[in-house]
Amino acid sequence: VSMPHRIDKRDYLSLMALVSNLNIDFIDGVNGSAIHPNAQPAVSIQLAMCKISLTVYSTDIGCWRAHVNIYELMVRDRIQSALVLEDDVDWDVLLKGQMTEFARGTRFLQNATLPMHSPYGDNWDLMTLGHNGVNNKPNKDQQYWITKDDPTVMAPSQQMWGRKPDLSAPSLAGDRTRLVFEVSKMTATRAYAVSLRGAARLLYDQSMIPNAQAIDLAMAKLCRYDNNWGSAFCLGAYPMLFGRYMAIGPINKDSDR
Repeated sequence: VSMPHRIDKRDYLSLMALVSNLNIDFIDGVNGSAIHPNAQPAVSIQLAMCKISLTVYSTDIGCWRAHVNIYELMVRDRIQSALVLEDDVDWDVLLKGQMTEFARGTRFLQNATLPMHSPYGDNWDLMTLGHNGVNNKPNKDQQYWITKDDPTVMAPSQQMWGRKPDLSAPSLAGDRTRLVFEVSKMTATRAYAVSLRGAARLLYDQSMIPNAQAIDLAMAKLCRYDNNWGSAFCLGAYPMLFGRYMAIGPINKDSDR
């Protein structure tokens, strides 16, 4: 997801994709001020009272609409899954190896068996991969896929985010341990995967009924509980697999707010 005028960001993303042997498609970001009033998202009374309204900043509305456009495209074209990257994303040169191990974990957590359409299993809604913190399911004796001594895990001194899962169990400890598990809340949408089922849920929740909110809050709500279609199945990696890229030059170039 990238604003059309940020050709500089598309330059570095194309180079990074070349190094990692990835194929990427650019989806245009949306200028929130250009959205017609009749197409403005509707928020619930509860969200309005909490001042979690997307009408405060046009950039918030634009970000929201850009992600919702992806869900609409997936539903319209029956795209089975997509990896969504925002244009300030960064990743390790060993990403494919990281994702192979992540796929082992997601299949394990789904009890996936052959045949499968996806190497990540076929029974999931959302996978958060580039967040600013994530929580595991509260009050649940859940399963974990544990990778010890992973050299690509950032040092604890660099793990500055506030939202963290409960890692009190000794088996989950370790400065170089990466986990794959079922998540309930996440912050930020720098990189995530969504299935067709998850895209349909998000599109319905955010566009058809008055629930619109910042898209990471919408995803967290989906992963906690969905009153219409039951609980969604959301998985995540901790620590995250995708980080943030900051280009050389003035710091204000990093943001389009």
